[in-house]
Amino acid sequence: MITHPVLADATGRMTSSNFQATRDRSMSTDTNHPHYRPEIDGLRALAVVLVILFHLGLRCPGGYVGVDVFFVISGYLITGLIARQVDDGSFSLQNFWLRRVHRILPAQAAMVACVLVYGMSYFLPSDAVDLAEMTRAQQVLGANLHLTAQDHYFSPPFEQVLMHTWSLAVEEQFYLLFPILMIVLLRCGRWISVLAISLLAVSSLVSAVWALRGSPDTAYYQLQCRAWELLMGAGLALLPASVSMRHKWSQLVAAVGLGMILYSAWFYGNKTPFPGVAALVPCLGTALILWSNQQERNLVGKCLAWRPVVLLGLMSYSLYLWHWPVIACLRYFENTARLPQSLVLPAVGATFVLAAVSYRWIERPCRISPGTIPTWRAALPILATVPTLLLASSLVIWGKGFPTRFSPRTQRLAQSITNQPRDSENRKSPSDRLKSSNSPSEFGDPSGRFTCVVWGDSFARMWHGAMESAAQKNNVRCFGFGRSATPPILDFAKYGRGLDSSFEESKNSYVEFMRREQPDLVILAGMWETSYRRPHFEQQLRFTLQTLHDAGLRVAVMLPPPLQDRPVARALALHSAYGHPSRPKGKSWAVYLERPAIRAVYRACEGLAEVIDPGPCFVNAQGIWTVENREGSMYSDHCHVSRVGALRATPLFDELFATLSKTSVGREHGTTSTEE
Repeated sequence: MITHPVLADATGRMTSSNFQATRDRSMSTDTNHPHYRPEIDGLRALAVVLVILFHLGLRCPGGYVGVDVFFVISGYLITGLIARQVDDGSFSLQNFWLRRVHRILPAQAAMVACVLVYGMSYFLPSDAVDLAEMTRAQQVLGANLHLTAQDHYFSPPFEQVLMHTWSLAVEEQFYLLFPILMIVLLRCGRWISVLAISLLAVSSLVSAVWALRGSPDTAYYQLQCRAWELLMGAGLALLPASVSMRHKWSQLVAAVGLGMILYSAWFYGNKTPFPGVAALVPCLGTALILWSNQQERNLVGKCLAWRPVVLLGLMSYSLYLWHWPVIACLRYFENTARLPQSLVLPAVGATFVLAAVSYRWIERPCRISPGTIPTWRAALPILATVPTLLLASSLVIWGKGFPTRFSPRTQRLAQSITNQPRDSENRKSPSDRLKSSNSPSEFGDPSGRFTCVVWGDSFARMWHGAMESAAQKNNVRCFGFGRSATPPILDFAKYGRGLDSSFEESKNSYVEFMRREQPDLVILAGMWETSYRRPHFEQQLRFTLQTLHDAGLRVAVMLPPPLQDRPVARALALHSAYGHPSRPKGKSWAVYLERPAIRAVYRACEGLAEVIDPGPCFVNAQGIWTVENREGSMYSDHCHVSRVGALRATPLFDELFATLSKTSVGREHGTTSTEE
């Protein structure tokens, strides 16, 4: 998700002799300023168009780089403003922050209030609570931190209507800290400031690259990994006249910069490691365009300064604020991660209408003109929106989304949405996550005669409820290993990422535990269809099974439920409440068993492991895997069974655990331990 540094109050120009670099062509984007630079607004227009195209799914797979363009612009403009005012002695932290309040909060608060009211009126209870929690975090400048702590494996972006506010939080955090740093640095001289900012930027980039390895959400959402993009613009703003661009080279440099932005927008995608080194391309491209147009506007600058493009750039903040809620709400009621083509034009139209209203009657009237000194009295009505929205969102959370708005049947179906095997480990730091992933969870009969190890990702945890009662009935003590998106296959990559050495070490530690403790049964469970898309799936699964077999262990591999086209519980609940979207239909289990991934599992297990087929517990007389019963939805999303669904498999595990007394001599109490 993307956001917008048009938040910068872009009226700064550096007129002192200490900042000769931009005396004639200042950084101002105030349209009334004599040195107004319309090409910067044009650059904003380009960025917001890329973001909107990306979210609409219109063949712009790397359009998310628009946020990087915005960040560089923001750092460039804000630094120019601060530097000018510090140099002439007029800078005030209070005035700076009050201007940010007038610039950011009014349009943002209006959007958040509208979304919260809409969500409270129409969203299912759990979704209304999620929206309220996001609102509360956003109001205290912590939207990015809130999203970092979430398990996005179970909360896809199309369900998060305020997800785009993460980068507003990044900028707001930057605006709180950076002016203080600038006051100190500028007293040390221009070159010291440039050097210090450069070192900080490099440190931030290194932290982003490092975070990508173990915590990509941290790299994407948090300030310390994004600050280098704003600092790149800041460093550019402080460059002296001696390194300004000569006009004869500016045409080429600007063209290269534009090409870098467009290249990343069209050739990056969801598999690009981002941010990090890849983010250098759009950021450097933006910096080159800004730098090459400082002295005189070149061809790229003139194109960006074309009046229709500039008008789009002037509205870019409001466009950004409204485009994602419009798209997300339409996706929500279509219950799909991709907006149907028939709704693209209505989404664009609604976005522009709402943005125009926001820009004309909220954003512009609330701005403070450059010559006006902001006051707390003027800011108080705006600041009052914060406690108001905090109170409103807290009421929604307290009321648990007020489920009585819906019929009992809709409530039962909606409850399945929250019945997901969420991974609490994803909320921890990478180091804590690694430590805890090496320690098993325990369930079943704590003094059981038999032992069972359940190794897998969320597709293992979703069966724990059914295993629990069956294990207690059959005197089985269970140990659970693994974490989300990490298949129980040795030397095999996580879903959506490359091979992670730290988690391979964890997998090896699981195997050592099993060799040492010699459990009576080992169950492996994963989303095999997702793993099948990766190279060497069957080979590595068989290698894993062979390793366990050679250790003298009895192994069983659990088949997952059929993958559905969309989140089932939400679709059923929305259909029950509104008659739309269409009710999901179950899949043929016989057809599912013939899918290449499932056949590969059977081949890998041959002679080494049993295959646990949950089909008989869910398939009806017509051979269709059912998606609903009187208790609720069988699925919590499009692929995981809900708690209601998992309990249908209790007889299956009861039968499986009952075989342990026939095939094992068992163990006496106390002989199996997690410690050594």
